[in-house]
Amino acid sequence: MVYKKMKKAYILLSTLFFVLLFSFLAKQSLENNALNSRVYSEKLYFIQAKAHIQFLEQYITSLDENELLTFISFEFIPDNFILKIAKMDEKEYFLTVENEDFGVRISKILKL
Repeated sequence: MVYKKMKKAYILLSTLFFVLLFSFLAKQSLENNALNSRVYSEKLYFIQAKAHIQFLEQYITSLDENELLTFISFEFIPDNFILKIAKMDEKEYFLTVENEDFGVRISKILKL
């Protein structure tokens, strides 16, 4: 009789242990998936920001000298990105691309 109670207690204890073990493993797996998803989306935003910087470089280099002399600054906001061009000197421009939602920000100084 005593052994049956001990056996039931052992089965209950082992069941609780396995439930805790599998719930911990499931939690770790879900956290890893969420982290990988966030890293992937930030990587995509960074690639998109690099493409925007290349666009700003091409835009500045496509302007002729008269337009460059009168150029002071430029700001454009497409799809949660803020694109800025600021004139530093006569031949230097400060390019900035940043995302409003994520912490992605790329800056570059363009010398002509």
